[in-house]
Parts: sequence; structure tokens; C-alpha cells
Amino acid sequence: MTKYLVLWEHWEGSGDALPLVKEDIEKGTFKDWGVLGTTGRGYVILEASNETELFLLLTKYRKYDIRPISVEPVLSVDQVEELRKG
Repeated sequence: MTKYLVLWEHWEGSGDALPLVKEDIEKGTFKDWGVLGTTGRGYVILEASNETELFLLLTKYRKYDIRPISVEPVLSVDQVEELRKG
């Protein structure tokens, strides 16, 4: 599974998503989730097996006005070492 760092922004009503966020954390789909101070933005580190699963994970939060603004794959230390070996 690939890990992704998703930066998101939210609007009024996004607090209603917290039970769903907790559920995704308990299932292990979300590795970390948080809000960046009072900026109206936040982040999540999540795991998805492919782009379709990633898309489905992100779209289920749209009804709470949580919108991704950046999605980046995350490489582990082992993956970076592998790349350096070439």
C-alpha cells in the first residue's frame, strides 16, 4: 500500500466529519490526521492500495466540505534507500 500526504481545507460543518475520521483512524486507513492551528487547513497521512481507493477515500469527505488541496505520495526510509541504490 502507498502512503499519501493530503493537505486539505475545510469550511463550516467539517466538524461533523470527526466520527468518520476516528473510524478511518481505527481501521488503520488514516495513519495521522490533524488541523493546522486556526488556518482552516489540515492534513492526513493515509494508505491506499491504488488511485481508485484514494479517490474514494477523499470523496467520502466532500459532503463535510473537506477538500484536498494537495495529494503527494510518501516514501519510507527504505524506499528512499532503494532509489539511491538505483
